[in-house]
Amino acid sequence: AANTLAREILQRIAAAWPTGRTLRILEVGAGTGGTTAHLLDRLPADRTEYTFTDISRAFLKNARERFPHPFLRFQPLDIEKDPAAQGF
Repeated sequence: AANTLAREILQRIAAAWPTGRTLRILEVGAGTGGTTAHLLDRLPADRTEYTFTDISRAFLKNARERFPHPFLRFQPLDIEKDPAAQGF
């Protein structure tokens, strides 16, 4: 149910997003990519920047292999620490 809601919200945002602007998404704590998998096909690939984050480098490695989309970035993020110090 949560993924369905996220998918519907994102689909509406993407549809209303101005054509000349990049849609930037930061997924915090993406884990195994369960939510990510439900969202990627709803995004305009030519104008999306999607950053998949997790504290676990193993999850990032697996996600890189699972989601070979050119608009995806994979980056570690520990939300309990300063995001700016981690490149955000």
